[in-house]
Amino acid sequence: MSVQTVDLSTLWLPLLSELTQSSSRWGIWKNIDAAFRGSGDVDSTAPTEDWQMIEAAFVRWARANGFDPVTACRHVSGVLFLVAIDPRTRVMHELDVNARKFFRAWTMFRPDDLSSLMEMDPRGVRRVRTGTEGLIQLMQNGTKWGGRMHQEGLSVKQVIPKLNADPVGVAEGASMFGPARAAAATAARDAAFGGWNRSAMLAVEARAVLGSFVEPHIALKRVWSRRVKARCPVLQTIFRDDRSVPADLDAWIQSVASSHPVYRLGG
Repeated sequence: MSVQTVDLSTLWLPLLSELTQSSSRWGIWKNIDAAFRGSGDVDSTAPTEDWQMIEAAFVRWARANGFDPVTACRHVSGVLFLVAIDPRTRVMHELDVNARKFFRAWTMFRPDDLSSLMEMDPRGVRRVRTGTEGLIQLMQNGTKWGGRMHQEGLSVKQVIPKLNADPVGVAEGASMFGPARAAAATAARDAAFGGWNRSAMLAVEARAVLGSFVEPHIALKRVWSRRVKARCPVLQTIFRDDRSVPADLDAWIQSVASSHPVYRLGG
């Protein structure tokens, strides 16, 4: 899928504003601006009990915009993937909803963990603070195993500008890491200043690894999810490098319908 230069905010905002009003526990934790530029999906968080409502709202929004088909995938534990395809442009629009987010097979946050770290942006959408978003992406995208820097991840996700834009959000977001809160804040501060504190990152990683022992089922579910990704046509499309819509759309829809709900215009 080619990167668009148009502003898609007017497309997305009605849906995101509706979800903000419909659920006090729903909010965006990253990627809203990339989605508005047409170069990414919207990553949000909400408890599983809100997923049915969110899926229904997504389908209504997609139909109102003439998107066809629309599907939902729940094959990855803790994540709802909602996908709508614009048949006119063959562009894929995606909303992800996380009931939990992992770091090193440890639950880094659930929706309630982010509730105090959310804010209403000027467009009327609930989203996590910029500094907190940067901190989460520092761990997920900017760090390799062993506390090493992932330079490409830092650059692609614009992690450093986010850390510098909202130091208060960074400090408050560090609470997610419990006993490694100080280490997380130190790692983020040093990264924001252009350095890299590997010992601090190792402390955060150790906290995550130790936490994963309390949730051994998570590691098993993640292994299972990786196997499912290899067979699921929706996940194969989402995680393809170019996120391109299959050339034979009818065949793709047929393969998706065997294991997913598929919503068609007028259906």
